[in-house]
Parts: sequence; structure tokens; C-alpha cells
Amino acid sequence: MKVYIAGPYSAPTEEARLANTMRAIEAHIELMQKGHQPFCPHLCFFTEEHARDLGIEFTYEQWFKCSVVYLRHCDAFLHLAHSPGADRELEMAMAIGLPVYLTTEAVPDAH
Repeated sequence: MKVYIAGPYSAPTEEARLANTMRAIEAHIELMQKGHQPFCPHLCFFTEEHARDLGIEFTYEQWFKCSVVYLRHCDAFLHLAHSPGADRELEMAMAIGLPVYLTTEAVPDAH
């Protein structure tokens, strides 16, 4: 399955955003080990940091819009934890009828 990973990202410091990103990457790895093709919007952390180094700032809504365009193409939704963005994504996933999982363990193996 193509699994959209949602969880906290925004944080007051780069270190905290990186920690949130690493938690999502760990879920990404676990889902790949189960045979799925996850989509991890948290990977935009690296693009966002590089853009800032170039003097380019994108808004929260620009990043959100960029990520959720992929949600409609996924087969399932993984909600790692509550946050304003992850909860918005959860509402969208439920509205289009995606199965929602709360842990990587709950996602069935693809094998």
C-alpha cells in the first residue's frame, strides 16, 4: 500500500523539527520493511532547511498544500500523534475513506 505518514512536524527549534522528522522516518522505514511504499512529508525538513540557507521562506500553508496533494493518491493513512497539521490531514484522510492506522504495528504486512 501507499501509506501517508502524518505526525507532528512544526516546532520552535530546528532540533525539535529534526526530532519530529526522525520519528516519521523511523515509521517510514518500518512500513518499508512491511513491504509498503510510504509517503513521508516530514522529509521536506531537508528541503525547507536548504531553502532557508538560500534565503527562501515558504509558509506553513505552502508546505501543507505541497504535502496533502499526495494524500489523495494513498491507500492508507498512518497517524503517529496529534498536532494541528496531522489532525487536518487525518480529517482529509477520513473524508476520502482511507483506512487509518495509529501505529506501524497495526498496519498489516504487504507480504
